[in-house]
Amino acid sequence: TVVRIPLPRAVVVELCRLHAESQSATTLADLFPIPAEELDKDVKRLLRQLSKTSHHLTVERLRAGYGTYLLSLTPDEALSSAMSMNFCLGTPANLNYWPLRAKHISQAVSQAYMTLGLSDEIWSAPVFDSGSAQLDCEPKLRALVTRYLKDTTEAFHSIHLKSSPSELIRAHNVIATGIFALVLVTTGHRKTREAFAHHMLDLDLALAILGDKRTSPYHWARIVGLPKITVDWLKFYFDWLALLRYRLYRTHRALAGMCDSLLSSHDRRALGPLFFVIDRRHRPKPLGTKSLRKSFESYGLPENVGRHWVC
Repeated sequence: TVVRIPLPRAVVVELCRLHAESQSATTLADLFPIPAEELDKDVKRLLRQLSKTSHHLTVERLRAGYGTYLLSLTPDEALSSAMSMNFCLGTPANLNYWPLRAKHISQAVSQAYMTLGLSDEIWSAPVFDSGSAQLDCEPKLRALVTRYLKDTTEAFHSIHLKSSPSELIRAHNVIATGIFALVLVTTGHRKTREAFAHHMLDLDLALAILGDKRTSPYHWARIVGLPKITVDWLKFYFDWLALLRYRLYRTHRALAGMCDSLLSSHDRRALGPLFFVIDRRHRPKPLGTKSLRKSFESYGLPENVGRHWVC
């Protein structure tokens, strides 16, 4: 990731003046008309004079503290980390997903320079975003999710009082896949073989517990907020499972029993995965990100694109 940091206009003007006087300079230190060793001593002397306690200012301390200072001005740890090259702020993994917007970089440095006593006028604003490999995923993702929800709606409307068990199963597979895709995207879920359970959802509080990174106990679970559209579709899905349980009870007792287990598992584990499709032998198969791979790839998106979109 390359992050272009705009400098204050006043600093650039002074550097340009120094460069005009010493055009043979090849390093920043060469711009100054004194030896580098003497310049280093002068800087250290100035910082000692500015120090208000015996805990003297140093260039290293100023450099280490700049990221925290930026973070106090903008609540964006990924941006502050990248701009200060301080990767102790948050986790460097954020930079795989987080879009570093040129506009936000300009706003952050302008505010920082102004509070430091400089003008907030910068020499030139960056124009290119960086960071996430899926910077422009939103239009494609919107089209993908819209298609899934349209298919889900049509599948539900295709069911009537005399629908056969086969028709119900076909409709269920479309409905489960569409809502699973929506939940996967809006929670920023990682790639996984199966995901989500009833007892890890709280639709009243619009919260979910995800366990998509089990490399260590520390990473096992995290809490994410659910947007209203996801909560509404999850409520619809539970209503659908109740309907499926009723309609399949006479002909497919095992499937009806699993639906019943899912519906009554708000405080315990169910007999099967929350999102599943039913195969030709009438067996439930868990839905995972691999189930959506071809569909996502047709839109030029990876299965974990939600992690980029949420950021």
